[in-house]
Amino acid sequence: MPLASCTRMGKVCYTIHESIQESINLEMEKKYKAMDDKINKLMQNQTYKPSTSMNFYPRVVNKTNITFSNDELELLNKGLKYNLRKKQKQWISNLALEAEMTVTLLPPLR
Repeated sequence: MPLASCTRMGKVCYTIHESIQESINLEMEKKYKAMDDKINKLMQNQTYKPSTSMNFYPRVVNKTNITFSNDELELLNKGLKYNLRKKQKQWISNLALEAEMTVTLLPPLR
């Protein structure tokens, strides 16, 4: 019932409206409390951390008499999928041309 029509019925309409509003608010509070309880319970379950720690072994086991430097071991430990970038055949001449082009594009000194 809209509140505009309540002016004709008097205080009874306002009392009914307040009663409905209170019951709606109580139901909403119950629903929100249940949702908050669920969220808190899930957060407790999700933040559980196992007490055991995993021991990982190195990928590279050197069974030869060759000693590797730390950089070489780090590279080998990256695994088979790690890809070294291969330099092109003309990389030095490309570098020289790029440097020359950069120098020519510089503004003149005064």
